[in-house]
Amino acid sequence: MLPACSRYRHQVLQPALVLFPRKVLARRTSPVLRFAPSFARHRATGKERRARIDSKEGAQRNKEFFEISCLIEKISLKSRSFAADNAAR
Repeated sequence: MLPACSRYRHQVLQPALVLFPRKVLARRTSPVLRFAPSFARHRATGKERRARIDSKEGAQRNKEFFEISCLIEKISLKSRSFAADNAAR
């Protein structure tokens, strides 16, 4: 009888399925080169650079909005509990 590790060797040798967005699959260059930072640094056009900056700003805006909404929720919960305490007295 073979040891357990050699029984499943064929599964280990198969490449893992990696999901890429359709846009990435449509491009002709290899994903390894495309995601390497040095490659991206040299290849980035002005349009791509602006898009990257816009997405960073959008992420920052989303983060700030989330933090503000959390603060508002905390304040409303505190005010509700404060009102409930006063009503109980």
